[in-house]
Amino acid sequence: MSGSTDEDIADAMAAIKGEAQRWSALAEARRTASRTAGRQTCLLLTALSSVLMVGALVACAWTAELAVGGTLIAVPVFVAVLGLSGSLLLYVIGAAVAYRSVVTDQASGAGVRFVVAITLAGRALFLGTALATVLAGVLVAANGLPSAAVLAVVVAVGVAVLGQKLGVSIRHAGAV
Repeated sequence: MSGSTDEDIADAMAAIKGEAQRWSALAEARRTASRTAGRQTCLLLTALSSVLMVGALVACAWTAELAVGGTLIAVPVFVAVLGLSGSLLLYVIGAAVAYRSVVTDQASGAGVRFVVAITLAGRALFLGTALATVLAGVLVAANGLPSAAVLAVVVAVGVAVLGQKLGVSIRHAGAV
């Protein structure tokens, strides 16, 4: 009877060990897939932020030329794209650091804290840009162009939403 019990115990221990190895392999596969997805997301966000930043710089030059030429409606848009270019620069840096932390498998520690800090700074700059855009629209509206205020509010909401979505995406991608 005791031989049968010892064999049952050995079989149960072997089954537990096999199950533990299976779960360990499953967890490792999930971590690998998560890191791969994180790398791809960080690269995509870096590229997207870079393209948006270049577009904002081009729009900044164009709207500055319009504003200097006397087109008042361009002033709030100029303020928005000027702030966007700085905010997006912070997001490009944040996404690049997030990519580095995912690639080197250091998704904790100083790299993640830096990504969070820089994306929060970028978000604050986005919100500041949105506020400055509204103020510029109000000033232009006070000078006789009321439609500038409406345009400024629409642009400001777009700026705030873009900043929020990009920042959250970068933080989540870097925390894989």
